[in-house]
Order: sequence, then C-alpha cells, then structure tokens
Amino acid sequence: MIWLAWRQHRVSLLAGLGALVVLGAFLVVTGLGTRADFVRLGLDQCGVPTHMACAETSAQFLAQHTSYRFLAPLFLLLPSLVGVFWGAPLVARELEQGTHRLVWTQSISRTRWLLAKTAFLALAVVLAGGFVSWLVSWWISPIMDADPQWFDPGLFDLMGIVPIAYALAALAIGIAAGTLTRKVIPAIGLTLVLFLALRVGIGLGARPNFMEPIHATFAFPTTDQPTRTEPLIPEGWKLTLQTLDVDGRFIGDGVGIEPQGLQADCPEAELRPPSAVGSERAKVDSAARSSIDACAEKFGFHVVAVYQPQDRYWRFQLTEAAIYVVVSGLLLGGSTWWIRHRIT
Repeated sequence: MIWLAWRQHRVSLLAGLGALVVLGAFLVVTGLGTRADFVRLGLDQCGVPTHMACAETSAQFLAQHTSYRFLAPLFLLLPSLVGVFWGAPLVARELEQGTHRLVWTQSISRTRWLLAKTAFLALAVVLAGGFVSWLVSWWISPIMDADPQWFDPGLFDLMGIVPIAYALAALAIGIAAGTLTRKVIPAIGLTLVLFLALRVGIGLGARPNFMEPIHATFAFPTTDQPTRTEPLIPEGWKLTLQTLDVDGRFIGDGVGIEPQGLQADCPEAELRPPSAVGSERAKVDSAARSSIDACAEKFGFHVVAVYQPQDRYWRFQLTEAAIYVVVSGLLLGGSTWWIRHRIT
C-alpha cells in the first residue's frame, strides 16, 4: 500500500517538495538579511525585548521590515493547499474514476486502503509542516525580539505546533469532502469553505476563551516618571486596552489620550491637531504636557487591560493544536465509516 500511495501521489508530493525548496530559499535569504540589519543597528546588545531599551532604533528596524505583515497571509494559505491538492483527490479521484473497485476486489480491506493512504500523506504533512514552522520561527525571530507579538493574530498561526495541526485538519477535511461528494472539483470547493470556516471559528470564537483572561488596572504614564525598563502592560495578547478616569469615563483607546476624552475633564488643556488625515488621536504639544500630566493625576487617569499573559503562549498552542487533531480524527473516522457503509 505504501508503494501504491507513492505511485498515486508522487506528482503532488514532488510538487510540494519543490514548493518547499523555493519557500525555504526565500526565507533563508531574507532571514539572513533581517539578522544582518538587527546586528548592524546594535539591537543584539539591547536585550529582549529591544523596544524597551532601544525604542527608537527598534522602531527604525521594524519600519524597515514591515513586509512580513504582508507575507504572513501567504503562509496562512499553505495548510489549505494540503487539503486541496492532497486531501480532496485522495478518495474523490478514486471514486470518480472507479479505480477503487479494483483495489477493493483484492485482499486489501476498505479501512486498510484508506488508512494506509492517509497515514502516508499525514507523515509527509507532519514533516513538511514541522520544517516550515521551524523555518518561519527562525525567519521572524529578530522581529519578535524587537517587538514580541507571539499572540498576534496571523503570527500565532505561523509558529509553534499549530501549523502542523492546521495542515492535518486540512488533509482530513479534504478526505471527508471527497468521500462525501465523490467528485474532485466539488470536493476542492467544499474543502476550502469548511477549512476557512474552521479556522475563523476557532481563531476568532474559541481562541480568546481557551483560558479566562486577566483583568488588571495600571497607572497612566506621565512625564515625571522615570524611564521604564519594563512594558507598562505585561507582554502578551491584549484583548482590550483603554484609558479611563477615576469615574470610569473614556479618555482614550489604548494607552493614550483622545481629544473628546480629555476635554470632558480638562477643557483648558491644549492639544495639537492630529498629525495625519483620518487620525482620531491628537498628539499633545510638549508645552502643554505638564498640564496634561496634572490633569491625569487630578482625575486619576489609569489604563484598564484585559489580556492573556505571554507565559500562556504554549498552553494556547497545545490547546488549539489538540482541537484540530481531534477534529481530524473525527473526520477521518467519519470518512472510514462512510466508505465502509455508504459506498459500493
């Protein structure tokens, strides 16, 4: 069965290998360039995270390497390609062309036929997914050192063990879709829809609730405070962040002051107009900063945060990966039952 699986899927497997080589070469070349810039700017001497000890240089480095934000969505598409090119045709092509009957008339059972082919491709998925995840983590590590964003939507999905789980789930969805539709093209379309629905549902609906977030209040920073060596809000996934006064009145979104919020408490404070068209937040003129600080102290400005701390990162990775593995197992079990009882 292993030899048969290789013969049937060697073209798609070799195409996948070629894509990995191209992707790997791109990540290595650009990753070496990012590391060179990190060292050239002296950020390797600043400690981690660098945005606290070397704020201006760190901001310059991040500005030079904003392209990773545009590349992240491309990497997120990779697991869906596993479902489209490997998962959907695995059963659907056999059923569409009728070649499954030849195999089933031999001594090989339907269950063994499906599980052997699936295990062969699943092993390839695990190896390829692990390699890509490791390489992406290496590629983006200087950016993570400059500004930790481990929980950031899009980046969380690229590192750790969850990319492997995504790919396995895409494979299982493709197999289930092909088993149900018995046609390759409809199976591909159904795979894309179901995989997207699963990713969005878990990423937006379930992930924020894996653990109860921490609700905490932090002092609003003022100019008379010494330079901080630690972030105002602990590193992690900040679900909500607002600046309020002592009565709970809204002052600004995030750690900041917005004109309408400030005017309610301190109408005498002078604000410089927003620096960019469409910006909702005004910047405080240096001459007026002392009056703003006095207002912040008088009216008890503080920052209210709801966040998941950084030390929960691997718990979230394991939880999300486990969900996808369970879903994959259920889909594979359902496909096996369907082939045994519903397909002749």
